[in-house]
Amino acid sequence: MGTGFKLSGRVSYRQPAVLGVLFVLQGLCTGYFVTEIIVEYIRTGINTHTVTEAVVTLILMASLAFTFLELRATMQRSKNVENTLHVAAGAFKQVIKSRFAEWALSPSEAEVAMLTLKGFSIAEVADLRKSSPGTVRVQLSNVYSKSGAEDRAGFVSLFIDELIDNPLSKSGHTASTAG
Repeated sequence: MGTGFKLSGRVSYRQPAVLGVLFVLQGLCTGYFVTEIIVEYIRTGINTHTVTEAVVTLILMASLAFTFLELRATMQRSKNVENTLHVAAGAFKQVIKSRFAEWALSPSEAEVAMLTLKGFSIAEVADLRKSSPGTVRVQLSNVYSKSGAEDRAGFVSLFIDELIDNPLSKSGHTASTAG
């Protein structure tokens, strides 16, 4: 899966590709104009047309350099976004693992809890686990009881609150709060 950077509230995955295509096109145009300048200089020497083409070519070269720098910066931003997502995913996984251990969830309860966090309904969890919806309800009830949550929304909120209250550190784990 490719990455992109935020642009007007949406993640753009095409930006680096578009800049890359523009970079190549500008390079081809620059090569064409340099060739034209050389050929014209050889034929006619320096004249107004040759000077104009040379100035336009220099501007095009500057544009090419700017496009290269912007493409490189865009690729770096994309890499940074991807790294941030990996850090957040790792931190969230660590929070989940820590809470499940703290609440002493059984392996079955932990699996039901994880599927619930992923947004699966009781029927979907039962189907995935090849168990009855009643069994899943009992296990989910145990999870809620052990976690102190009253319902699915409260359970999910426990993890979201943890990540909001303890921002990510550079090491990829949630920072602990003193106190």
